[in-house]
Amino acid sequence: MNVLNLVRRPVTETGFSPVYQAQQRSWNERYSIHEQNAARWRLTAFGCIAVTFLAVGGLVYDASLSKYVPYIVERDNLGDEVAIGLAQRADTPDLRVIQTTIRQWLYDVRTVSTDAQTEKYLITEAYNHTNRSGPAKGELDDWYSHNTPWKRASESIVTITITSALPVDPHSWKLWRANWKEEVRTRSGDLVSATLKEVSITVLYNPPTTETQFKTNPSGVFVDNFDWKN
Repeated sequence: MNVLNLVRRPVTETGFSPVYQAQQRSWNERYSIHEQNAARWRLTAFGCIAVTFLAVGGLVYDASLSKYVPYIVERDNLGDEVAIGLAQRADTPDLRVIQTTIRQWLYDVRTVSTDAQTEKYLITEAYNHTNRSGPAKGELDDWYSHNTPWKRASESIVTITITSALPVDPHSWKLWRANWKEEVRTRSGDLVSATLKEVSITVLYNPPTTETQFKTNPSGVFVDNFDWKN
């Protein structure tokens, strides 16, 4: 028997000594702990990202909601508060509000001013009270394309006097007919023409829910369709 075989450490079937295998197991255990920790941290990071997206989405949704809560305050003849109550949303608009909106819309669309800023304001207001998803938007675009206010203002001034704005059917608030007198004058003030005009208007009621809508059209009444009769 060889003496070296007596002092040589036993070798397993894998070809590595038990001491090496024990150290390898110890190393693997320590390294596996790091792998497990890394996996946990990755999972935690993805969880934090998901929570962040949900929180940001919730904030954006909350910011899009209307923060306005309308109240009605009743006062006596001395100005003291008598009663306060939460205003309820109306299913149909007040006819007086529709009438005022139609009158103002007609004034904004048909008036021609020599002042550029005034004319720009009139056009903006006309579109603010026009339903951009309805046929009135295209009809108004077509009207302005054939009757450019700034081009007309270089030669004439147009003023209107509304004589009536009434619903076609007394039992319906959607279809209206309006009449007005339209005067065209030169820039020096000489009368060129004075004609009676008529238009049929269909309105849409969409109460405001956002801050922008409250600023541009607080009544929620829009012109949805119109037809010039002459």
